[in-house]
Formats: sequence, structure tokens, C-alpha cells
Amino acid sequence: MNIWFLHHYAIPPSLPGITRHYYLARELQRNGHKVTMVAADRNHRNRKASRLPDNIEYLYDTSHDVNFLWLKCVSGKSVKAIRIINMLSYAWQLKKRTGLHNLEKPDIIIGCTPNLFGAYIAKRLAKAYNAKFVFHVGEIWPLMLTELGGISRYNPLIMLMAYLEKKLYKKSSCIISPQIYLNKHIQSLGQNSERTYFIPNAIAFDTVPDDIPFINPDVKKRSFNIMYTGALGNANGIDQILLCAKEVKDLDISFLFLGGGPLKDKYIEMAQTLNLKNVKFLDPVPRNDIFAAMKIADAFIVNIPDEKPYSFGMAHNKVFDYMAMRKPTIIGSNTPDNPISEFNAGIAVPADNHLSMAHAVRELFSKDESSLEQFGKNALKGIESKYNFRLIGEDLSVLLEQTCHTQKDIAKA
Repeated sequence: MNIWFLHHYAIPPSLPGITRHYYLARELQRNGHKVTMVAADRNHRNRKASRLPDNIEYLYDTSHDVNFLWLKCVSGKSVKAIRIINMLSYAWQLKKRTGLHNLEKPDIIIGCTPNLFGAYIAKRLAKAYNAKFVFHVGEIWPLMLTELGGISRYNPLIMLMAYLEKKLYKKSSCIISPQIYLNKHIQSLGQNSERTYFIPNAIAFDTVPDDIPFINPDVKKRSFNIMYTGALGNANGIDQILLCAKEVKDLDISFLFLGGGPLKDKYIEMAQTLNLKNVKFLDPVPRNDIFAAMKIADAFIVNIPDEKPYSFGMAHNKVFDYMAMRKPTIIGSNTPDNPISEFNAGIAVPADNHLSMAHAVRELFSKDESSLEQFGKNALKGIESKYNFRLIGEDLSVLLEQTCHTQKDIAKA
């Protein structure tokens, strides 16, 4: 099959950010399919870094394992306008079929959240090319904006997004998501959820160094390092981790935050206000370098806010990165699925509870080396047996083949 994977924020592992879509595409290729990623040349996170010269509207990039078609997209001058302008720009380029004319006709087009405008145009393209449309829901929009962003659901833009979301659920040949109970959200909107399939987040195992020890050899000779990696934004509950760090200032523990994001300056200021000498913020690194940067950690930490979007399942990639590093993870979460608890790969506490998190930190810090090592072995087992892209890619390949050969064309508008 020939597959167009249309994701606004898709990136290769040579850049910082989320690479789930890249590795899914790579595994589809390993299973005999041809895949092209169609992505924006810039987004709200790196709006100053265009991949294209000023006089170029699109670029075919064959320098990675997966081919990219980069589309030039404008960005906003106002911080509030940046994301929506960028999303609409990407959708407009798709509507014009910029750069698509030189690609082989697709059998399947995958359109993705969070850009519902781009996903809707992807559906229209599928109709035009007589291809099947697959809707990939990585984040539930506009629910993320109303629940975590504080925007009214009666905002005209939110109402438009809600309309597009329902339309996409209704007209998809199938729906895939890393959130295991997305079907419940779809049902709450009065839509048919029978074509919804769980495709979890995972690790590209061949990218993980094989020399990572279960216990850092000098763990008892220096400060115990607990690391958070990823975006520093509303969806990550960083304030709870900082309050946790305050509660354990008496211990020889350092909290390391590796990443960037819209609220990084706010959290740096919060750490300074709390006089947290045990906290350090590190710059984000390309995906290719992430595991090397994580080697200094003795354990990992994450708080998944107790918000409605996460009541349908975990969508955080970082948890699987932590497990791949063969170290224990402290996770604050109320999500219905929790791989840390599933494989006993660390300590789970309720979401948004820094006191419980601090208690877990003290408990973990008191563990002997054999207990820490066992957490790491359990984590590795989870990645090897379930949460790796090689296995998931095989399942996705079968699903898309079945979708492609389904006679009824659900994607017709």
C-alpha cells in the first residue's frame, strides 16, 4: 500500500520532539508499505526555525528512513495567535495540494490531531484520491483546550473544532489512538466507536543503547538523580513535581528537568521562588540524543494531571522512554491504564498529589540496589514484550491492510 501520513508536527529523530508518527511510519515500511510523512516546516514550538528557504513553498526530504514532504507554514507574531495561525496555514497548504502532485496516488491517508483543520482536509483529500481515511487521535481536541487550556466550549473556534471532530469520527474508515478508552469519548459525542483501535505509544528498541546499566555504578557516590523529560506545559503537571522537590530538600537528591515548552520560564521562576537548590533545568536535545542524555538519571518522575482528557487513557510517550532506560519511575496518575503499575516498574501514586509523590521519592531513595534493579528489569520486560514499535507496527500494518480492503467506503462525505 501507499500511505500518506499527514501530521502537522511530525519530525525525524534528528530533532527534539515527539517521534511516535515517524517510528510508526518506519515500521509500516518494514512491513512492505510505502509511506510519506507530510509535515509543517515549522510549528508553535520552533516557529523561528524554518526548514525551507524563503522562496521555497515545499521540499521533498529523503535524508531519513522515512521520506518527508515539508510544507511552508506561516507562524504568528502574537503568542496567542501562533498555534492557530500555524494550524490553518498547514491546512491551507494541504487544501492547495502543495507538493502532493509529485507523490504516488495513496491507498490510505492518515490525518492526525491536534490539527483538526488539517485532519479534515486530509479526509477531503482521501475522497478526492479515492483512498481510505484513517483518523489518528493522539490528543483529544478540542477537549484538551477546554479542560486544560481554560477556553470556553462556547468559543466560536472551539465550536468549529467540535464540529470537525464529530465529522471526522463519523467519516473515518477507522480511528486509531494511543488512548485505550477513546471509544468512550466518541460514544459520549453520539458517534459510532466500533471502528476505533488502540495503538499504544512505545519505544523504537533499536534506538536504545544496549549498554545501559540497571543501576548507575556510582549511584551511592553522588546525589541521586531523578529526571523528568519532555514538554514543560499545562499537560504535564510540573508544578506538582516542583512541590515534591521542596518536600524532600533534606535528601541528597537532584531533580533534573530535560526539555522545553511554553511554561519553562514560569517553572524556573517557581523553582527560584521556592528556593529549590535541588532542581536543575536542562535544554532539550534531539530525539537521537535523548537516551544518552537520560543516562545520568537513577530514576524518573512524571505527573499526569487528573483531567478529563486523560480519563480515556495515557497518551504520554515519556513513560515508555523511562521504562526503556531500565530505571524505576515514580508516576502520579489516575489514568485507567498505567504501564508502570502493569509491570511493577516503579511506584504509582494519585495524580496531582505532591505529598504522596514526595513519600514515594523517600521510599524509592531508601531502596537497596537489588530492589532498584528489579524495577528496572520489570520495566525492560514491559518494553520487550508489549510496548515496542516493532510489535505495534506489525499490528498497525494488518489493521491498515484490512481497512484498505474493506469494500464499504466510509470516508465519503
